[in-house]
Amino acid sequence: AAYQQAIERDPQFAYPWNGLGLVYRDLQRYEEAIAAYQQAIERDPQDAHPWNNLGNVYRDLQRYEEAIAAFQQAIERDPQDAYPWNGLGNVYRDLQRYEEAIAAYQQGIRLDARFAYPYNNLADIHLRRREINQATECYNQRILLSPDDALNAHVQLGLIYIYQGNKQKAVEQFETALALWGQAWERQLQTRAGLLENKAWALYGLGETSKAVVTLKEALAQRLPGGVIDLDTVALLNEAPDPPPGLEEMRLLLEKALSS
Repeated sequence: AAYQQAIERDPQFAYPWNGLGLVYRDLQRYEEAIAAYQQAIERDPQDAHPWNNLGNVYRDLQRYEEAIAAFQQAIERDPQDAYPWNGLGNVYRDLQRYEEAIAAYQQGIRLDARFAYPYNNLADIHLRRREINQATECYNQRILLSPDDALNAHVQLGLIYIYQGNKQKAVEQFETALALWGQAWERQLQTRAGLLENKAWALYGLGETSKAVVTLKEALAQRLPGGVIDLDTVALLNEAPDPPPGLEEMRLLLEKALSS
C-alpha cells in the first residue's frame, strides 16, 4: 500500500515501482512484478537495481535467456555491484554451465568479500562435484559472514556429515537449521518450496521420517510449474555409509514429482 501511495503522489518516481515489484515477487505474482520493474526502468533507465530484480524474477520463471540479459544490463549500469554477478551465477548454475557460474560467483566475491550468498552457491557446485573439502569450506565461510540467515548452509553441511559418516556433527547442523527456519520463513529468504525442502531434509537427517515426508510433499506442492527438481541430495546420501531411514520414500516423492 505504501508503494502504491507513493506512486499515486508521483507516478514518475522510479523507486516505489521497484519496491512494488519486490512485493509482488514475494507474493509470487510474477507478471505483476515484471510489469512494476519495467515501469521503474522506464523512469530511471540507468538504475541497476530493477534490472537485477527483473533478472531474479525471470530466473524464478525459468526464462533463463531473459534473466541473463537482465543481469548483464544491471552489471553494465553498475559494474561494482556484486548482486547481479551472483544472480548471473545462479542462472548459469541452473543451466549446468558450471564454469561460467563459478566465474560469476568469484567476481561477486571479488567485488564484495563480505557478501555471503556467492559462497553458498559456490559450495553447492563443489558439493555436486563431490569436492567435499571445498564445499565445506565455502559453506562455513557463508555461515561466518551471515549466521542469522544461513539455513541452507547448515542443512547442506549436515548432509555432508551424513555422507562422511559423522552423525554427531550432522545432528548439530540440522538442529541449528531448524532453529533458523521460522525466521527464514517469515523473511522469505528463499522460495516457499526451497524453504520447505530445506526443512524436510533437516527433519530427515534428525530421523523424523514421517514429518520429513509430509514437509517434502508440501515443498513439491509449492513449486512453480516446471520448477527444477534436484535428485543430487538423494544421490549424495546413497553414497553415505549409513544414511538415516526413509531415504527411499524421499526419493520416490521427488521422482514422482519429476515425472509429473
